[in-house]
Order: sequence, then C-alpha cells, then structure tokens
Amino acid sequence: MWPSCGWLVLDPSVELERTTTWETGAARSDDRARSIHVAVVDLYNEWLGTVLSAPASEAFLELFEQLREPTRVSELQDEFGDAAAAPIAELVRRGFVHGLAAPELVIQQLRDAWLALQPDDSPLEVDLDRDHEGDVAARARGRDVVLRCRAVPDDPTLRSLRERRRAGDPGARSLTIVSATVPTAPTMCALLFELGATLVLPETTWPHPAGAPPLATLHAQRVATLIELHTTWSQLTEDAARQCAAWIVEHRIGGLRLRTGADAASPPQDLAPLERALRILEDAVGDFGVIGFPTDHVITGQRIAPADPGRLDPVTRSLRVRYLRRRSQEIRALEDMVGPPPSSHADALLVDPATDVIPNDPSLLALRPGAIVADICCAAGRTTRRLAPHVAPNGQIIGIEKELLSIQIGRAIAAAEGVTNIQFRPGLAQRLPLADATVDAVVCDWSFNLFLEIGIADAALAEMTRILRPGGRLAIMQVLSLFQYDDLPSAVIYGAPQGINVTRGIDDAFARRSDLAIVLQKFWLNENRTAGHPTRWYRHAFVPRLVDPAAGANVGPGRRGMLCYSVVAERR
Repeated sequence: MWPSCGWLVLDPSVELERTTTWETGAARSDDRARSIHVAVVDLYNEWLGTVLSAPASEAFLELFEQLREPTRVSELQDEFGDAAAAPIAELVRRGFVHGLAAPELVIQQLRDAWLALQPDDSPLEVDLDRDHEGDVAARARGRDVVLRCRAVPDDPTLRSLRERRRAGDPGARSLTIVSATVPTAPTMCALLFELGATLVLPETTWPHPAGAPPLATLHAQRVATLIELHTTWSQLTEDAARQCAAWIVEHRIGGLRLRTGADAASPPQDLAPLERALRILEDAVGDFGVIGFPTDHVITGQRIAPADPGRLDPVTRSLRVRYLRRRSQEIRALEDMVGPPPSSHADALLVDPATDVIPNDPSLLALRPGAIVADICCAAGRTTRRLAPHVAPNGQIIGIEKELLSIQIGRAIAAAEGVTNIQFRPGLAQRLPLADATVDAVVCDWSFNLFLEIGIADAALAEMTRILRPGGRLAIMQVLSLFQYDDLPSAVIYGAPQGINVTRGIDDAFARRSDLAIVLQKFWLNENRTAGHPTRWYRHAFVPRLVDPAAGANVGPGRRGMLCYSVVAERR
C-alpha cells in the first residue's frame, strides 16, 4: 500500500553500496537444499546506524536515485507501478525514506516525526540514590533495566526482583547495575549473581586502573563485570590497546565499553591504526563496544539509537561509519549457520529431547539441585534450558555466547517460557569470564568443530577445565554428519573443513589434558523433524531485507538424521 503523504524523500544520511551476492539455502524444492542467489545492495543509514539489504535491480537503483530529491508519490506510482509500493512502505517504516506533505525539506523535523511513531524500547533507568516512584520490579518485566548508584545498596528493588524470579517471574530482560564502588559483601554478591546482573564500573582510567579493583569477591561469586574506560583518539594506540587487553584477560573482565573522542591534539589522519587498536580490544573480551557506535541490535534495526552525525568529531564519525559497514558484513556471515531456533518447540524438532544424551541423563554430569553449570557457546540456549530443571530451584545455568543477537533470542525464549534459573553472558570460549573452579559442570554443544577450524580447541578446553571444580564434569556434544534416511550415500560432514576429522580432534584434545579423565564416549543418532516447518525458524536473516525471496518457505520433505558424538570427562 502506498504511503498517504504527498511526497517522499530519502534520508540524506543513507548511502548505497553494492555488495557480494547474498545466498540463502532457505528454500527447498525437493529433498536437497536449493540455494537462492540474489544480487543485493546494502543501504547504510548513518543517522540510525542501521543497514538494510535491497535487490540490486535496475528499477530499484533508479528508484533510489530518484528519492534523493523530494518526489511526488503519484509520479512514483506512474513510473514504477504497484510493485514498488511494498518496498517503499518498508523504507518509510525503517526510517530510510520520509514522507512529506510538501516538498520543503527540513530533515530534523522529518526525523523527529518518525521517531515519535516508534515504540519505546529504551532501558528502564533508575537512580537508586534518589527517591523513585512506583514498583520498579513491576515495571521491569520484559525490559532492559539499568540501576545507578554510588554503592550497591541492600535495596528493596533488588530484593523485590529476586523474589519475583523465585516465584517464576523472569522480570527484567537484562539487569545492569552501574556503581562507582565494588560490593564486597558475599551476600550482596550472591544476590547479584542470582539476579544475573552485570556490574558496570564506570569512568575507569585508560588503559587500565593503576591497581586492580577489588574484583576477587565478585568473581568468586560468579558476578558478571563490565569496565567503562575513557580515552581520546590520540591516546588510543595499538600498544595501549594491548596493555588494556592484557589487563582485561588477567582479571577476567566480562565486558568493556570505550568512551572516546577528540582532544586538543591534532586528529589522526590515518584511521587504520585506530581500527587495529579497536580490534585488539574487541578480540580480548566477549562484550565490547564503543559508546556512540551502533550495537548489533541497532545495526539490525531491532533497537533505535539515532546519532546526530553533525555533532560528532570527524574521527568518531568516520570510524562509526566504517564500523557499521564492517560489522554488518560480519553479522551477515552469521546467517550461514543454522539457528538459533526461536522457541523450545522449534528446538525440539531440530534436536529431539528424547534422544538428547546429556539433558536426558543428568547423572552423567552429576547434576543436583543447587548446582552451577556453564554452557559454553550456548547460542539461544537449547541445552541451557533443557538442563535448568535438573539444578532447580536454587541452581543456575550460565550460558556464555559470543553473539549478542543469539543472546537476545535466548533471553526472549526464557522469559516467554518462564525459565528463571538461567542467565546469558557475552564471552569467548578461549577466554571465559569466570574465575577458577567456580562451576560444578560444563557443557559445550555443536561448537568443537569450529574450535578445531580456527585453532582454539586446546585453549577452549583448557578454559572449560579451569572454571570447573575438581570432581566436576565436562561434556562435549558434536554433530558429525547430516544425512537423509532414504539417501544415506548423500551424508555430509557437519561444519568441518576438508581434512579435519572432528571425532579425532575432540579425542586428541582430551588426550592432551592430564587433568581430565574420560568417563563416557558415545555415538548417537538424532532424527531431525523440521520437514514442513518454516525455514525462518532455522536460518535467521539478521540483516533486514527489503525483499526476502525465501519468505514463507518451509523446510522440504524427507526424513533427516544427525550422527552425534558426546564425550564426558571428570576433572581430577
């Protein structure tokens, strides 16, 4: 349906960039996957910090160029026909194109009008040092909550959030506490852990504090921590970034926010060293961000956080645009992977709960009520949720995952299904943000093939062993091959480059650990029952599409299976 306004114009911050062919294996016309190849262009909205893919057709490119100037809707209808109505409506909905009553262009007014129509998904922010009205715990349900205070108090708000969780109400989608001081009382640390809270230490000096903050108590109680560092572009050298990264790794810091900008020094002319410094920090910690740069949720249009490019210093503006383009391509690369499914029902079709070895037999991990389990590379938390009942009511499953978009899906599923004893944290398998011997069991599903591929298998297994208490158990589950029951010769090796034997790689990694004793090695079959169900359940289009050729497609017919391998070991 065409917009009801008289004129349309492209937001002046939107730029078009031709990209590589976008491939999706979503549609199936028979028992074999049929890939769809579509040439696309990417539209980058610098104001919103978002990306949108569009077909690289001549008609769309012509439409795009025409919208750079205010254009009558009636003229667009005459020239492009009704086929253009849906794409234009989507461009308007996402803030890439604005509707006008007249051709006079006052861009800030158009942007303000668009923002006024958007739902408010901003965090609920509360200053605990001041009086606040209303029940914060009641208002927190399903929202990201940020509590600010000089020192973390024994506050009714925190106790109310805990009681709601214990009563089966997941409460806040995420809880962040910004405090100038580190709580050291074990009871307070235990409360923060039970709430799944992340403690942010703001305004820390660059490249790291002169002395270590008193984090030992926090980490002993498994509380997630995030450091906010302040610097300037002239101070952000590669050497300083390496110092910062080494400090973060040494102190098991879970996240880093960098607040930076221009100073009195001449702005750097070469941005490449700054980008390399940022990548050093990004590689050191699972949860990294530059304040003012778009997050993954903003880039993919799931959250609105506009910036005024005109108020940014030239270095920040240039780096922000370059980051938007780089990160959007990295997010697109995630779409080649299967999942994560958006519900436990969709998960059950992919991995049958009746045959899932580890969750079906909690004795393999010696699970008991009150146990603490770490699920490494948990994606959206299939195994995290399946293990949760075995440690209830007062145990916790800590899901650690690199990709924030998967974490968001996991939190949404847990909230919708009322699972309150799991929490998700950003983190890297080779640098886990947990202290030594702080969990009773560790699991890792569907990821060891990737560890072998990128050369971190030994490092990841060492980290899993490090956080595991003596006598605790560690389980690896890996899909080895995918096959059709009626066409067994077509079986394919799952997620492994040619030349990598995943089974041998797993066994060899365990054999190099003298502190792990294997107690189980088991091959097992899983029937994939996804046939006839929506493909979008299993292949996410994180980068939004103006036109999705696979929309409405279902997984094709045929019985599919997976050959899986599980290893369980005990820490000596």
